[in-house]
Amino acid sequence: MTPADLLTATEAAGLSLALDATGALRVRGPTGGLAEWTPALREHKAALVELLTPRRLWLIRHAGGEVASH
Repeated sequence: MTPADLLTATEAAGLSLALDATGALRVRGPTGGLAEWTPALREHKAALVELLTPRRLWLIRHAGGEVASH
């Protein structure tokens, strides 16, 4: 199961995954759902954190007027 599939499956099970202000993964939901999904969440924790981390797009305007994004 990919991390994206895991997010979909846990959401269907009534769980909510989010990052707190420090970037730690927080899971909320019914106790039964938490117990069922904890092993998979632990296994994929790093990938889930990466998936839930907002991406920032940098636009750089060069002196000649060209715009590059990173």
